[in-house]
Amino acid sequence: MNWETFLLPMQVNYISDLKPKNEFKPAMSFNENKKGEGVFFKTEFDMDKPADTFLDISNFKKGIVWVNGNNLGRYWNRGPQKSLYCPANFLKEGKNTIVVFDLHQQQAAEVSGKKTLE
Repeated sequence: MNWETFLLPMQVNYISDLKPKNEFKPAMSFNENKKGEGVFFKTEFDMDKPADTFLDISNFKKGIVWVNGNNLGRYWNRGPQKSLYCPANFLKEGKNTIVVFDLHQQQAAEVSGKKTLE
């Protein structure tokens, strides 16, 4: 009872068309004590030769990751999972895009790619 629903457009077109904001103003809060949860982070990287990759997302807290519009899955820093598998066919030569939607993180963090799990 007394729930409020907030729809987030998680379609590929919405995610790939995200534009940067210079000034961050939280659109909503999921918790009275924590303002501004639910932030999209977007970055690009260049790749010479696409290959199967494990993305280290250990610097983020809880959310979802997309690479070039492909959903890699969810992560949560409470569990043992520190990486998400990205198959070679999700990557391309040249510019690639990573989008991270994190429910708790307010600042961008580093994401790195690795050939194998460590």
